Amino acid sequence: MGLDRQREKRSRPVGHGRRLAQWLVLFTALTPIGHLAAAPGPSGTYVVTQASDGGNTGAAGTLSWAIAQANANPGSTIAFASSLASQTVTLSAPLPVISSSVTIDGSGAAGLTISGNNQNRVFFVNGGRVTVANLTIANGSAQGGAGASGGGGGMGAGGAIFVNAGAVAVSNVSFANNTAAGGAGGNVTRGPGSSGGGGGGLGGAGGRPMDGA
Repeated sequence: MGLDRQREKRSRPVGHGRRLAQWLVLFTALTPIGHLAAAPGPSGTYVVTQASDGGNTGAAGTLSWAIAQANANPGSTIAFASSLASQTVTLSAPLPVISSSVTIDGSGAAGLTISGNNQNRVFFVNGGRVTVANLTIANGSAQGGAGASGGGGGMGAGGAIFVNAGAVAVSNVSFANNTAAGGAGGNVTRGPGSSGGGGGGLGGAGGRPMDGA
């Protein structure tokens, strides 16, 4: 009997260890991977579905909305729905300033054009690493501000893309009919009933990236 009891005592830890190992394997198999791994980053893909853009960042599906989302989530991608293929996204108001790293990729909508409607600059970049690819930027317009009395007008630059800070890369992007013009000079009063204007501001080249210097 004593020998049998010793054998029984020796066997218990082995069985207990096996059950513990089996339980751990089962727990691991049933535990969702997301609970064990680090949470994914905030970046994502935001899809533009609307061809009209009035600058409302709360209007889901517009380019303005997508830029606002990307600004809050650096490293995001802005894509375009296939329904916008060969269509023009027309800006009736300025887009939000881009301040974070983002890729703006029109490959999902072949033949896509983003138009400043001859009254708005298309993209203003103020930070991050920005890539624009597979689309056309057209009819962007940048107008320098008017000068104060006796002074020259402000510089107009980058009708398509203006880079104030950060870095921009373009790939397979066409530019068409983008313009930039300097502002009017301020008036100088020279006597009763007479006035003259200072020189207009320098116009930057429309349709290509420029720095803010």
